[in-house]
Amino acid sequence: MSLQDDDTASIKSYGSHKNRPFKDESHKGSAETMEGEEKRDVSKEDLGIDEELDDECDGEEGPLDGELIIHADEDEVIEDSPADCCPDNCYKKFPVLAGDDDAPFWQGWANLRLKTFQLIENKYFETAVITMILLSSLALALEDVHLPHRPILQDVLYYMDRIFTVIFFLEMLIKWLALGFRVYFTNAWCWLDFIIVMLSLINLTAIWVGAADIPAFRSMRTLRALRPLRAVSRWEGMRVVVNALVQAIPSIFNVLLVCLIFWLIFAIMGVQLFAGKYFKCVDKNKTTLSHEIIPDVNACVAENYTWENSPMNFDHVGKAYLCLFQVATFKGWIQIMNDAIDSREVGKQPIRETNIYMYLYFVFFIIFGSFFTLNLFIGVIIDNFNEQKKKAGGSLEMFMTEDQKKYYNAMKKMGSKKPLKAIPRPRWRPQAIVFEIVTNKKFDMIIMLFIGFNMLTMTLDHYKQTDTFSAVLDYLNMIFICIFSSECLMKIFALRYHYFIEPWNLFDFVVVILSILGLVLSDLI
Repeated sequence: MSLQDDDTASIKSYGSHKNRPFKDESHKGSAETMEGEEKRDVSKEDLGIDEELDDECDGEEGPLDGELIIHADEDEVIEDSPADCCPDNCYKKFPVLAGDDDAPFWQGWANLRLKTFQLIENKYFETAVITMILLSSLALALEDVHLPHRPILQDVLYYMDRIFTVIFFLEMLIKWLALGFRVYFTNAWCWLDFIIVMLSLINLTAIWVGAADIPAFRSMRTLRALRPLRAVSRWEGMRVVVNALVQAIPSIFNVLLVCLIFWLIFAIMGVQLFAGKYFKCVDKNKTTLSHEIIPDVNACVAENYTWENSPMNFDHVGKAYLCLFQVATFKGWIQIMNDAIDSREVGKQPIRETNIYMYLYFVFFIIFGSFFTLNLFIGVIIDNFNEQKKKAGGSLEMFMTEDQKKYYNAMKKMGSKKPLKAIPRPRWRPQAIVFEIVTNKKFDMIIMLFIGFNMLTMTLDHYKQTDTFSAVLDYLNMIFICIFSSECLMKIFALRYHYFIEPWNLFDFVVVILSILGLVLSDLI
């Protein structure tokens, strides 16, 4: 077998037919693996090395001093050349589309496709397209209710819309020619451009044929608002965000299911607690009457008033879901909660805060049904965003095992931390004893326990409290100030100047000083 006869890179025309240039990417070895496949070493079969050629090279050195000639895979195309125009089935059904490399027409066609491909790959072409998209979006933003009273601006926007439609249509044709139908219509972003351009063309055609006033075409004009979306495919960062949202949809459905189950529990509880209890008696001005005047529904009807239900109620699970959704969004939920707190038995006029323990229902729902479940959506989206960002940026972590990722993240955290110097133990025995006490974890736990008790006593302060109760709180406050002052003095005595190096110690010191000043000033005033 002759090495010279082995054609490793046959370069033919760039036409719509199948014979196109390709490149050898076998040198990438095991560094590149298909997504989802296990990483492995590259074998001879993977590289496409002929066994006969391998045997010949083992026996004697060839003209290339033992280098192996690797057959390139014809499906691997170089990135700076256009792909096939049509799918493989089209060439099988219509062989004439494959063309002839020696025919002048196909040579010119191949050269034209290559030139247009180089055009769309040019950064200035992409910049020009983005500029047109932004200008067209600006033109759409200038259309408002006062536009009919501004004939000059209306005419300018009218012709600009036609010009932009033609420009975007020409851009689409250029991409068809450069990329081919197979590549263009297998790309989701190209499909987005295609749909938006076709909507603009349909709208323009409807105006030319005089069908613009038909309701269907008039409604289609509103879809021009999708035009700014074409800018999404031009910026990598925006593509990452959109891809993250799309990739997160399956996970979002799982989170939605969890959310609906949580809400179903609270909805059923709401129906059991509040069904039929949101009714109240109102006069013709929609003012709720006092329960002392109208105690129940019978008295309301007898006095010719209206026994009216609240718009948002818990009469059934569907209504309960709507109420919970409104509570979760924190928009207008106070009225729903007030109706629950004021509710009595069915058929009874509500009394203000007669059912005060129902506050707990809304507190627990906001914690578990709003803070917990709704933030799961944000977590899923952020997680997918980080994954897409890694894929787009070629992150090093994509090629790491889980243990390597943990080690890598630990090293990054260690690099951002400043090492802390250990505080030396004092040599003087009394100081050393206090040092052992204040550096013990049990000492910190005891101080935390006193802090918790102090916070609890502070919450007991209320309006119109008795003098005895106030005196007890004052004595407890003085006890806590003495405890925290003693802690501060012990740490200063044991840690010496090292105490003031730690920011949290400075914070504790300032709090203790302010507490003592507050206690002294309260006695003087």
